[in-house]
Amino acid sequence: MKNSSAKTLQSSLCSANFILLVLGQGISLFGNTMLRFAMSMWVLDETASSTTFATVLAISVIPTILISPFGGVMADRVSKRAMMVALDIISGIVTLLATVFFRTIRIQHSRHRHHAGSVGSTRCHGNSRRAIRTATNHRKRVLH
Repeated sequence: MKNSSAKTLQSSLCSANFILLVLGQGISLFGNTMLRFAMSMWVLDETASSTTFATVLAISVIPTILISPFGGVMADRVSKRAMMVALDIISGIVTLLATVFFRTIRIQHSRHRHHAGSVGSTRCHGNSRRAIRTATNHRKRVLH
């Protein structure tokens, strides 16, 4: 009996459906993790604040911590296939909403940078103008 159940388990683990399931879940998990990190890096790039970066990174883990205890209960009571499909659909919708949200913010932010850049108040334009001003003042002092 033991030998036949081991063969059944081995054949189940080597089936194409199981391999596709594991690969799909692995890619999905990797993508979700990269999305969380990319959002945090975007915030760091836009704000130049390590505190804000760490806060966004920490907040992105909170849903996993809060929902995990209920996941085991749900897995016992609901069809696993239906739950996986529903959660993947929800994950896809949230990812699309995040993409739209961050693109909207980037468009608004770039418009703000463009208008502010003409005044000279953006971070990179302000620094380059300051460097040019310093070099010009230094050259004037040397020449006079």
